[in-house]
Amino acid sequence: WSSPGSATYHYLQAKKAGSKFIIIDPFYTDSARVLADEWIPVRPGTDHALALALAHTLLSEDCPKTNPLIDWDFLDRCTVGFDAAHLPDGADSHSSFCDYILGTNDRKPKSPEWAAPICGVDPERIRQLAREIGQTKKAALITSWAPARINNNDSWPQAFMTLGCMTGHIGQSG
Repeated sequence: WSSPGSATYHYLQAKKAGSKFIIIDPFYTDSARVLADEWIPVRPGTDHALALALAHTLLSEDCPKTNPLIDWDFLDRCTVGFDAAHLPDGADSHSSFCDYILGTNDRKPKSPEWAAPICGVDPERIRQLAREIGQTKKAALITSWAPARINNNDSWPQAFMTLGCMTGHIGQSG
């Protein structure tokens, strides 16, 4: 609908091959009508709150042995600043992404309960979506330009990319 980077033909081929599409958008677009197995309406300009709540769920529910939702190997090898152990030299020891998501400094965890009144998505649906993303080995997280087209939202690309890093879905085929 808003130029997410691939011709519609490719999405139709993926759909034909059995891919599941979950469209998160304030509007029920033509793309949602044609592709969506599920449409999750989100309030305009609140995608960031939803992404932070997804990250919170991944962090809260991940257990590498019994419920692996996070690709810790990818984070360890390919990221800086995700957690306290991977902060650059001289950085505040409580300035990691994890600390922000868990509310270590501001005492405001970015939980699904925190995000729901902002973005309009039920907290349990946020949790289910995070689990689905974390448990799916071949997933593509695709965003358009729209979420970054609001005031002070220059950190949207970082939050979105961090979700892909957390689940190891960056640079994977399929």
